[in-house]
This record gives sequence, structure tokens and C-alpha cells, in this order.
Amino acid sequence: MPEKTCEICSKKILLHEHLSGLVFRDEIFVCKDCTNKHSQEEIRSFSKTIMQNPENGMPIGLWLIHEQNKYKTMMTFKRSD
Repeated sequence: MPEKTCEICSKKILLHEHLSGLVFRDEIFVCKDCTNKHSQEEIRSFSKTIMQNPENGMPIGLWLIHEQNKYKTMMTFKRSD
């Protein structure tokens, strides 16, 4: 898993160790320590200063699952006649 940089503290993080951190728009990462240390309002305010149109942050754990399944085809059922 690649290393990312927390946008608040600039610390290098391994995503699988920071599952409760946040990711915004698949490119802006906030480590779990900063997520826990700062209030939701501070995180929201911070995200607005970085992005023109901020979206809700997704927990890194859910984002990793989304990334793993991004290119997988949906399950299909074959009809037996």
C-alpha cells in the first residue's frame, strides 16, 4: 500500500495503519491522529480551505475497500433454461 501525506500535519502515513483517518476526493488524506485531535468543525473548515467544493470525508478504511473493488465487475447470474 502506498504512502500518503497527511494534509494537516504533513506526516507520512501508511493507509492500512490509519483506517479511521479521512480521505477527500480520492486525493486529500488526513491521518487518524489529526482526525481524533481536531473537531469535525475544524476538519470541515480545513477541507474548505483546501478545496473549492468540499465533499464529506470518507473514512480511509471504506475508501480502501472502494479502491479494491473499483475495477471488479458486478456479479452476474446465468439463467439455466
